[in-house]
Amino acid sequence: GRDSRPSPEELGELERFFADVTPFDFAITGESTFPSGIRYLVPEPASTFSRLTHELHRLFPEYPPYEGQFDIVVPHLTIPVDAEVSGLPVHGHARAATLMRHDGDTGETTVLARFPFGTSAA
Repeated sequence: GRDSRPSPEELGELERFFADVTPFDFAITGESTFPSGIRYLVPEPASTFSRLTHELHRLFPEYPPYEGQFDIVVPHLTIPVDAEVSGLPVHGHARAATLMRHDGDTGETTVLARFPFGTSAA
């Protein structure tokens, strides 16, 4: 596969992109299951997460979400099939994005960078 390490130029573009994102409130409101059987938690407003995904894909067309496997990307937080879910809704405040690399061979996930929202001079 392609080298999964972002270039300094790509990291700079991401930093500028997320600097223009206004921090926002969200809630995890429920759970659902994809047709494949993968369970997930549902964030609201989903539209905010969808917009960010689409804008990032426009900025980096060579990196389609989920390697282009899906026509529609559903905002979600994957959970184990046997996870017990209670205490919803859970409220949160998104104020940064984290760039992670997942190694499909080892299952290992590595944090590559963190990008705070709302740092550009308005």
